[in-house]
Amino acid sequence: MELGRKIGKPFWIDTVGRSNQVEIRIQLEDAVIGIFAQRSAAYASNSEIFIFWMLGTSSILLIARSCSCATNQADLRLADAAESFGKGREAPNFRPRGAREVRRAAHAFLEMKARIERSIEQRTAMLAGVSHDLRTILTRFKLELE
Repeated sequence: MELGRKIGKPFWIDTVGRSNQVEIRIQLEDAVIGIFAQRSAAYASNSEIFIFWMLGTSSILLIARSCSCATNQADLRLADAAESFGKGREAPNFRPRGAREVRRAAHAFLEMKARIERSIEQRTAMLAGVSHDLRTILTRFKLELE
């Protein structure tokens, strides 16, 4: 912009080359002037604006992506199912879904839930048998006392 205001003529700048120089070509009425300047002397006044825009949009996109990932990762259905199971209620609509880590945690929860339920059933059956056996002995003692 500044160079365009100072010159007032069509120009072209080559900054792509790997050398330490920048080539500036200015269109005159009957010729083209080529000027070579040191790359360190060339300054783009809009580079700060470009960097700020780049960092700003990158930050916004990063925040948006991390929010969407966090929403997928923080699967509240798994927490609700664990809370329901802890309170002795069933979570009938619970299925492992979401990110790979959440699905693995959900499968582990379901396996743990099945093991705990089997353990409770076995304990209940054992206690019922022990209770029956104790009642039989107590009944026999009562009969013998009578």
